[in-house]
Amino acid sequence: MSRAAVVILFAALTFASVAAVGFGVATDGSRDGTPPAHALRLPGTLLDGEYTLSEDVSDRLRGVPDTTMVGGQYTSGSGAEARSLVFLGGYGRFDDPQATLAGFRAGLADRDEVVLVRGREIIPAGYGEPVTCEVVGNSQGSTPYVVPYCVWVDDDTLGVVTESSSASIEASPDSIDLEEFAALTARVREETRVPAGAARPTNAPASDPAGAAALPAPDPHR
Repeated sequence: MSRAAVVILFAALTFASVAAVGFGVATDGSRDGTPPAHALRLPGTLLDGEYTLSEDVSDRLRGVPDTTMVGGQYTSGSGAEARSLVFLGGYGRFDDPQATLAGFRAGLADRDEVVLVRGREIIPAGYGEPVTCEVVGNSQGSTPYVVPYCVWVDDDTLGVVTESSSASIEASPDSIDLEEFAALTARVREETRVPAGAARPTNAPASDPAGAAALPAPDPHR
C-alpha cells in the first residue's frame, strides 16, 4: 500500500473515531414514527468507475446505537499517479442534522489534527444540498499529512469523503480547491445514498456484491 493510501486511510479512520460524537444524537425514528428515508451503500466503484473499492472498513468503524455504519477505501491509478479516496458514513435518523455536524467537527477538533483551512459550507454547482469542507493536517508521528475532507448530514445520513495522492498530502493547504472537492463529494453522495430498503441501488450492476443485496434497516446493536 502506498504512503498516500496509508495516510488517507489513517485520516479517515480518525474521522470515523470521532463520528460517534455526532452520531450520538441519532435515533431510529421511533420518536415521531418517521422511518429513515435513505440508507448508504458501499458500491464496488465510485465516480463513474474512476475509483475501485480496495478495502471494506465497515467493521472497523465504531458502532453507535440505531446507526448502521459503512466505510471503504477506493483507489485509482498506479505508481506515481496513484490516488486514494475514502468514503465513510452512517445512516439512521438524525433529529438535528446541524447538531450532528457540530458534534462531528467538535470531536475532530479534540484530536491531534490541526485545521489548516477553516471549514465552510459549500453548495456545489448543479446540486441543491450543501456539504461542509475544510483542510486538516497532522505534523505528529512518522507520517505527517495534509488532507481535505467534506462532510454532509441530512435527516437520515452522514457521509465523510477524503481524497489524497503522494503529491497532495505534501501540498500547500491553500492550494487545495475546496469548491472542486465539494463537487466531488456531492457526486459520491449521489452514488452512495439510496432509498431505504432499496432492493438494488440504481447504478449498481448485478455483479456488484456491494450493491446487489437488499439494504438492511439500521441495526441498533452495531
